[in-house]
Amino acid sequence: MNTCGAEVLVGNLKAQGVKHVFGIPGAKIDRVFDALLDSGIETVVCRHEQNASFIAAGLGKLTGKAGVCLVTSGPGCTNLVTGFATANSEGMPVVGLGGAVPRAQRLKQAHQSLDTVTLFKPVTKYSAEVDAPEAIGEVLAAAFRAAESGRPGAAFISLPMDIMTGAASNLVLAPVRPQELGAGPPEANCRRRPADQPGEGAGAAPWNAGERTRERDGGQSAVGESSPFRACAPTRAPALFLDPRSISARSTLSNMRRPSVRRVSPSNRQMSSRNIEKGHGYGGTGTDRCPGGLQPQPRARRTNAS
Repeated sequence: MNTCGAEVLVGNLKAQGVKHVFGIPGAKIDRVFDALLDSGIETVVCRHEQNASFIAAGLGKLTGKAGVCLVTSGPGCTNLVTGFATANSEGMPVVGLGGAVPRAQRLKQAHQSLDTVTLFKPVTKYSAEVDAPEAIGEVLAAAFRAAESGRPGAAFISLPMDIMTGAASNLVLAPVRPQELGAGPPEANCRRRPADQPGEGAGAAPWNAGERTRERDGGQSAVGESSPFRACAPTRAPALFLDPRSISARSTLSNMRRPSVRRVSPSNRQMSSRNIEKGHGYGGTGTDRCPGGLQPQPRARRTNAS
């Protein structure tokens, strides 16, 4: 059974679990407001589009489910920018539905024609236009997924008037709840002590790899007690294995060796002081070069007896 695009849009909103829609009616979006009358979704008419964006974002912040606001084309969409920029920076899930001129009038500078998709890209996580009646459910599901997944934010959908009033296949997509990110449960990184351990029962307090490492090392741990990495941090540096036959290994091992230190024995120090007193090492001989006026004595040469 073929229905209009506005009814398909409202059917997908109900499938996403939407309970309230905030906005202001307008010529380009009136067909959607008509479809909301008997849908079971409560329509809240606001005094200004900016109020609608802040109310929807606040509802999304409180419930965790993206709030929805519905506005007309042109200035109706531009009035959402402030609220959407705030929601996107503050992590508030919100989905905006904005009317648009028919697709055939995009480039004719018609009344309230505006490229709202490009306008909302800097202040939203997702901004797209429904360019075919068959894509209504897909685009709406993508907007809710972007607004609620990861860090929540804002998403915007442009709804051309001819798609909302024209015939469309009643295709409703089931919602896919995004996986919430954050800290895992306490039991995710812990396990119970085995019951066969001496002095421990099956109902003892949970332990992790960090506690087991401290028990093995005698209570010494490489990381602090409050560190989140204590379960996976190594307690010792890994050993370095090199083949001494390779050139790179020999150069690495030579660089790792300590520099040799020349040790001077007490006997060597005594001989050096005696040489200085005799004048050796002063660059020459003579009374002016030797301390105490001593003349250096020539060394006796050993001769082999024939």
